[in-house]
Amino acid sequence: MPNIKPISELRNYSSVVNEVKYGSRVYLTKNGYGQIVMVDMKELDEMEKELALYRFKLEMEKGERSFIEDGTVSSDDMMKDERKMQAFRNLDAARSEISQYLPDDFDPEKELEEARMERYAGID
Repeated sequence: MPNIKPISELRNYSSVVNEVKYGSRVYLTKNGYGQIVMVDMKELDEMEKELALYRFKLEMEKGERSFIEDGTVSSDDMMKDERKMQAFRNLDAARSEISQYLPDDFDPEKELEEARMERYAGID
């Protein structure tokens, strides 16, 4: 059951904070409407990691779809096409965001190859 409290409960801040635990958020309302959520730091870190991974996977899928539909292009042609350059910038940003959560020995090429093999294993 969600733990919902009026924001005025923050007058007794420490008792509200003590109710925040992993998987048990505290939702604060103002005039009956949701205003703030208090989340355990470990849970927040995991949510940010999952979001960054989701964004990275999304950009990788967009790139793979573009490769299948449009084929490859030279770097000169890519520089001339703003849509492709924006897609490249999005992928680069997603890669940078996810890198802070990955171990030092992470090999994206290996991960990508394993994902492709898993996805297309039954296709000959």
